[in-house]
Formats: sequence, structure tokens, C-alpha cells
Amino acid sequence: MKCPNCNKDTNKIYYPLNNDALGSSILTPSVGAYVLYNKYELGIPFEHLSKHISNSLGFSISKQDLANYAKKMSSVLKAVYEKMKDDLLNSKSKVIHSDETTLVISRKPEEDKNRKNSYVYIYNSSFYDEKQIRIYDFQEARSIDSTTRWKVVKGL
Repeated sequence: MKCPNCNKDTNKIYYPLNNDALGSSILTPSVGAYVLYNKYELGIPFEHLSKHISNSLGFSISKQDLANYAKKMSSVLKAVYEKMKDDLLNSKSKVIHSDETTLVISRKPEEDKNRKNSYVYIYNSSFYDEKQIRIYDFQEARSIDSTTRWKVVKGL
């Protein structure tokens, strides 16, 4: 890809984020990054994050708004995801490590504790690849369709 400032070829991804893509809300690229980092990197539930923002920053934001912001950011970051996936599928080593983890989620409202298993798959580049890529994929069922849909075995 070409650097937008110097017009040189580089292997960095340039994907501009601006408020046009995020609409007219308080969701800016930095707020979106804050929500995604706390939720997915630190594992903080939206309910706890909502309380933390209220207590530390002094404004109220619902857990539903936080979930909506995460969903909006996922659509904004889709081009980055597709580039990472393409780089992973076309790596020089032709090796992709994969693992699944069971995740128990509530199927119904909080008062009904019936739970069902969901799965998080991770696709990871080889340690020998120049680009270290790690992609997480959430699925509600454990089936071969989940991984074949992802096209891990490209060309077979």
C-alpha cells in the first residue's frame, strides 16, 4: 500500500478513520478504541465498563450504547480485518495455528439461567512469519462449517 503522506510503498495498512464513518454521536475513533480495548483486551463486561465511565469520567453511558459502539467499530474496522485475514491466508510459511475455546453465554434474560455453549476460534500466524497476526472468530455452534466458511484451507 502507498503511504498517503509520502507516496512510498510500505507494508503498513493505511485506513483512515473519521467521524463521517462513525456518525454524529460521541463515538470518535479514540472512544471506539477505548471501548474495544477495555472489552476485548482487558475483558471488562459492558455493564462494568459503563459504571467505570460514569464514576471516573462523570457521564452516563448505558451498556447497550457500549455494545452498539463496539458493533459500529467492527463495521468500520472491516477493511483492516479483511487485510489481516488475507495476509494470514497468504503467509510465506503457509502455516496457520488454530484453537477453539468454549464460551458459556446466557441464551435468555438474566432471570433464566439456562446456558448454552458458544465457541471462540483463534487463527494465528506462524512464529516464523514476518507479520504476527492473531484473529478471533466467535461462533454460536461448533461445526466444521465455521472453519470452512473462514476458508482456512484455501485452495484445497
